[in-house]
Amino acid sequence: MSLFNSNLFKRVAAAAVMAPVVIFAALWENQFAWSALIIAIGFLAMMEYAVMAFEPHEIWDRMFSVMTGTLLIAFMIMLSKFILLLGIWIILVICLGLIIFSPHPPTAGARLGKHFVGVFLIAYLLSFAGLIKQLPDGGRWILFTLTIVWFGDTGAYFTGKTIGRHKLAPLVSPNKTWEGSIGGLLASMGAGALAMTYVPGLNWVIALSLSVMVGIMGQFGDLAESLVKRTYNVKDSGNLIPGHGGVLDRIDAVLFAAPMMFIYLYVAYTQAGI
Repeated sequence: MSLFNSNLFKRVAAAAVMAPVVIFAALWENQFAWSALIIAIGFLAMMEYAVMAFEPHEIWDRMFSVMTGTLLIAFMIMLSKFILLLGIWIILVICLGLIIFSPHPPTAGARLGKHFVGVFLIAYLLSFAGLIKQLPDGGRWILFTLTIVWFGDTGAYFTGKTIGRHKLAPLVSPNKTWEGSIGGLLASMGAGALAMTYVPGLNWVIALSLSVMVGIMGQFGDLAESLVKRTYNVKDSGNLIPGHGGVLDRIDAVLFAAPMMFIYLYVAYTQAGI
């Protein structure tokens, strides 16, 4: 196989195109640009999930899942807490009402379960990537989060390929190993060391601690998406990104890493009175 046809080359080429766009949107002072990017990514990820979870004839379920997930992301990023909580409550009431008065409640209940998995596993968790931007130095913290994930993913890939022997979760993701996981965490710690050069006031204790916690959550997100794909017997969530699969394949780690980072920042800024 030639270099230009290899999967590794496709991964690197796709990353070289996407990374500058994401970094620019994260660091740009315009909050709307980052919010729009997150909503667009969420829309594409929800489309991939809907295709996995629902059969072609369940077109209304696919449309409802995508619409609900995308709106939830937009609401969480842009609306006040009261309106957001009210909106979620209304959606729950409507969904349960549709089940109760459905001609086949058990079947409708199973379909609703699929909707909830997509909406909360993808849309709800992805929203935290948008909320980080609203905090002080949010763009730099987003960049820190992404580098933890990117370094960890790269470190795990090459370490696992080179010395991986012991399976991490063979029933969920047979190719992942403990060696790869440890290599990924060490690489994430490298991202923490790098972050001290561009995140104001970040010391090495916080940098390395956050790198480990966020790195672990990133790997957990990777396994969570693998579980979803195994449930629906698919290898990739889509084929939009060469070498990476679908959008959901690319953001799976961020889905769990971003909430971890947001929680830390929210607590830290609250205690500091900011």
